Amino acid sequence: MIGGGSLGWDGDLGEPGGGPRGGLRRLDPEDLWDEIAYLAYHLHWDLDDLLDLEHADRRRMVDAVAALNERAWEAVTEHA
Repeated sequence: MIGGGSLGWDGDLGEPGGGPRGGLRRLDPEDLWDEIAYLAYHLHWDLDDLLDLEHADRRRMVDAVAALNERAWEAVTEHA
């Protein structure tokens, strides 16, 4: 899920079906919508553009936005 408090992505996609690593894994639809909502909120991109991203690229974008949010939050709390 996306979260880590309200700062970003926790990086846990899990293993659907409890299967071993490797092979094809299917992203839970709720997790997909969480990623898309997170990016749409922060980047203001169209739904079609977000859906067109490969999962690895979308995940990398989520991680990048989360890191930016965390840095911004740290800067705010340092100066408070």
